[in-house]
Amino acid sequence: MARNHSVFPEAIITKRRYDPVGKCIYCGRPADGNDLLSEEHIIPLSFGGELTLPKASCTKCRDITTRIEDRCVKTMIMTARTHLGIKGRQKLKKRSRLPVTVSSGGNIKTLSVPLEQHPSAIVMLQMPLPNAMSGISPATTTDDNFIVNGKFIIRPVVKEYFQKMNRLKDDVNIVNGITYSVFYQLIAKIAHSFAVAERGLNAFYPTLLPLIEFSSANLADYYIGSGTIIPPTSKYLHEIGFAPDIQTPEGTLIVVKIRLFANFNMPVHYAAVGFRNRNT
Repeated sequence: MARNHSVFPEAIITKRRYDPVGKCIYCGRPADGNDLLSEEHIIPLSFGGELTLPKASCTKCRDITTRIEDRCVKTMIMTARTHLGIKGRQKLKKRSRLPVTVSSGGNIKTLSVPLEQHPSAIVMLQMPLPNAMSGISPATTTDDNFIVNGKFIIRPVVKEYFQKMNRLKDDVNIVNGITYSVFYQLIAKIAHSFAVAERGLNAFYPTLLPLIEFSSANLADYYIGSGTIIPPTSKYLHEIGFAPDIQTPEGTLIVVKIRLFANFNMPVHYAAVGFRNRNT
């Protein structure tokens, strides 16, 4: 069994509330009487994140990032949250039964299973290493539904997971609706907001805003990806910090590294959030 370990010795891994930004970190809109800026949870609260950036998101951009987060919650950790006791924005409901999607005779159906018999798992995606970190020149992707040569990582959160799966008899559909495009957006949103919180809004020229704001996959695989080797299990729920900068002909790229559900032996993700501002 892997011992508790962290590959983020300098990472921010505890609860922290940063100083208020005063304008939207995505579109730059300042607060006004009709649109008060809301706080931004860097790692989603529904994931158990505890890093908060106050006065950092306008209503329009908050709605965009909320949709990204909700989609990932529903497809990656929906039932696992109950088993792990992750509350999110709303009080965690006490549930005696949880849903399971199964395939039977070519038909897909949802079963309601008692909590003690429920085979819950966290689903994560592992993408290739970002092209920027591999030394590959940028190649514009014109199709937003680009093909990613990645894989799903599935980690059980309950005891006797496989026995509980077998008791259902039908084929359990663990990977249900998660897409690479939305997961890229989630990593981009986390990385961008963390870089702003730590370095400041004017410290870099952002690269990930089109992916977050407009769902454009253009250059997503150049700036975002995952480590090829999964490190040992951490004792922390999430880990986040900075990787070494990347030197490119266009300038110096600041890179954020993210490990969601690190205590379940998940992969590390990298996001080149922007080019360093030489004047800061």
